[in-house]
Parts: sequence; structure tokens; C-alpha cells
Amino acid sequence: FVDDRGWVTEASSSSVLRVFDGKLQTAPLSENILPGITRSYLLEWAEETGLKPFEKSFTVQEALASDELMLTGTGTEVIGVTHMDDTPIAGGQLGKCTKYLKQRLIDAMYPNDQQ
Repeated sequence: FVDDRGWVTEASSSSVLRVFDGKLQTAPLSENILPGITRSYLLEWAEETGLKPFEKSFTVQEALASDELMLTGTGTEVIGVTHMDDTPIAGGQLGKCTKYLKQRLIDAMYPNDQQ
């Protein structure tokens, strides 16, 4: 999750993304993370939620200060992180961007299930 320099990289099978100040941030591919398909979709769809996507490394302290924090991956889909080491992220509640991006992914994965 955190490399030897203190940067948040990725979870065991998921990318880590944070929402703050109207932005969606994830570590750049140059930080030895896998180029996840789900990650790329969320970066593409971010602007639908009014977020500006960008790639830049971030620390655990920045992750804890996020408005929203999420894990993404093929098996993971989109999971909102509400606590990290017993510290609540944004009051311990799922954020609206996380909810939207999760539903957007489900709709893309299962288009025939939409009503």
C-alpha cells in the first residue's frame, strides 16, 4: 500500500484513488503501479462528477485528509474506504463521487441489467 518513500501506491489487487478539492488523484504509472483497466475508466469518467482527474503520488496523511478514498480493480470494482487505521475518512461515510463512479462502472459492465 505504501512504498519505501512513503507514497501510497496500490492495494494488493486494486488501485487507490482519492477525491479532494474537486480533484480525483491517483499515483502515476511511473510509480510501479499496474495500469488497471478500472482505474483508467474512473479517470475518464471523473469529469462526469465535476472532478478534475490527475496522476500524482500522495502520502498516507493526504489519504487520511481526503474528501473520499476508494479502491478500484477488476475484482474489486469500486470500494469506498471509510476508515484507515481506525481513522474515519470524511466522517466515515461513502461520498457521492464514489457512489456515482461505482454505479457508472456497474452500468458499463452490465448494460442489459439497466432499467
